[in-house]
Amino acid sequence: MKHRWRMVANFRRAVLMLFVFGQTGVACYFLLWVLPYHGGTLLELGMLVLFAILYAWIAIGFWTAVFGFVIRLMGGDRHSILKRHTDAELLDTHLAKTAVLLPIYHEPVHWTLSGLKAVYRDIERTGQIDHFEFYILSDSRDPDVWLEEQVAWNKLAKELGGEGRIFYRRRPVNLNYKSGNVADFLRRWGKRCKYMVVLDADSLMTGSTIVRMVRLMQREPNVGILQTNPNIINGQSLFARIQQFANRFYSTLFANGLAAIQMGDAAFWGHNAILRIEPFMKYCGLRKLPGIGIFGGPIMSHDFVEAAYMGRAGYEIWL
Repeated sequence: MKHRWRMVANFRRAVLMLFVFGQTGVACYFLLWVLPYHGGTLLELGMLVLFAILYAWIAIGFWTAVFGFVIRLMGGDRHSILKRHTDAELLDTHLAKTAVLLPIYHEPVHWTLSGLKAVYRDIERTGQIDHFEFYILSDSRDPDVWLEEQVAWNKLAKELGGEGRIFYRRRPVNLNYKSGNVADFLRRWGKRCKYMVVLDADSLMTGSTIVRMVRLMQREPNVGILQTNPNIINGQSLFARIQQFANRFYSTLFANGLAAIQMGDAAFWGHNAILRIEPFMKYCGLRKLPGIGIFGGPIMSHDFVEAAYMGRAGYEIWL
């Protein structure tokens, strides 16, 4: 029962590959048909290879969206982690101590902490605020910025009555960027909490979503990471508004399709997710790459690598 979802996932992935490669094969056939030498020259073969790669990439997106559309028509994925427990079961689940992390680096201070204030207030409205601690993890280097951060944090803690619950820490050494910032928190205070919710500077999450995620993690001890599907809000520029429209219009289809295909082998996107701290600390430490130039140094796409480490350790990652 523990790994029953893997059979479903393997079947879905096989169907997806069949559709993608089948469609790509048909498209390649028609490309060869219109080429002057029908693939008889090295130039045309090179064109065919590039065309196949790019077309397959488009086909993956198309069929992922189709999967999501069909699943939504069927009322949702009955194999999803969200379908394993009723609302009544989740409401009866006790919460564990959870850290809400806000890593920042030279962000607009008032705007960023206003978002954290909204998250705090919304969790407070659920009546579960005693189970949460909030950590502002600053990597800012400019003294004017981090002094402003400290003043704003002090005011925020007093305004919310959050002394002893809202903490601020600035690293004197900015090592390994965001992943190093979170790693420093874990080395110092990781054993205080069972879970951590990682935010971005512009993240907003509802209290009910965060509380439900904690309860799901409590119910599913084999889940290491639970990733939400972020939406864009309050876009200002033309490009941001177009992205926001597209995100609202069809990202739900892609997210449902992606979740149905990946199931317990999903990715971690670095923010708006909840993580089980103990295995994360044990298995997800990042080494430095030994290569030269851009191929060496700290890992930049740390979130994907951390998800891979968590999966290798036997934990599930769900979108």
